[in-house]
Amino acid sequence: MKRILFLLLVALVTLGVLLFIFNPEVIEKVWLWLIGLAGVIVTLIKKGIDWAKGLFNKPDEQKDSKTEDNKEYTQQLAVLKKSWQSEKSKLTARISELESKLLSPQEVPDDFEGTTITLLRYVDDGDTTLGLLFYNGKFYCYTLEDTFRETKIAGQTRIPKGTYKLGFNKSLTGLTQKYRDKYPWFEYHLHLKNVPDYEGIYIHVGNYHKDTDGCILLADGIGAKDSQLMVTHSQQAYKRFYLQIKKVLDREEQVRICIKDETWIASITKHSEALIID
Repeated sequence: MKRILFLLLVALVTLGVLLFIFNPEVIEKVWLWLIGLAGVIVTLIKKGIDWAKGLFNKPDEQKDSKTEDNKEYTQQLAVLKKSWQSEKSKLTARISELESKLLSPQEVPDDFEGTTITLLRYVDDGDTTLGLLFYNGKFYCYTLEDTFRETKIAGQTRIPKGTYKLGFNKSLTGLTQKYRDKYPWFEYHLHLKNVPDYEGIYIHVGNYHKDTDGCILLADGIGAKDSQLMVTHSQQAYKRFYLQIKKVLDREEQVRICIKDETWIASITKHSEALIID
């Protein structure tokens, strides 16, 4: 038996030497696989140790620890909500000033005779951009987009500031059919046309940046949940906007959307700190 094991060991060593000489890539792959397997084993051992420790912890100690964690989380959430209530109040107080500025001759220098939608971005926390949407210079609702990135990541980056034509994308895509099934009043998606380096930029429903896919979400409220910026009452804001814009487009009138970055609000607002969160 020992002789057989010895011969098997010699054969394996010989095979290893031959592979190293004639096909070293195989040795590299096997070695990497063994390292990966070792990592899995170590992880399983650690989990086993943690599980065993849990068996010896007193239930009361576990309960107390969980209670303390929940209490701390609740306190943090309360502070966050209070902060956002304050921010929302400040935003409401400044909206009339923004409306006056948007309707001023300096901001409407051209002779465009159609409907102008203006999106003013005012905060970007690295994941989410919140904004204010104005319909012909009057505040309409809130918006949510992805964050700004120097280098575009598909589906995770907001579009550049600028002015874009807004119309229907009259293609029956899977998303279009999904919206038709859900909303009886829906026909085609509202589409921002000719956005450089972007395709399929729509205005639609959602609450978090993960819902955007690079598009623009509409909502009637803003807030935060689990440390994430979010918007609320999105469906009602979207329906109201969609039906209003649809009437305009059905009359074959022009609609454009002008998107301005956070610096625009900062430049025209005396107390810009009320609108911009570092």
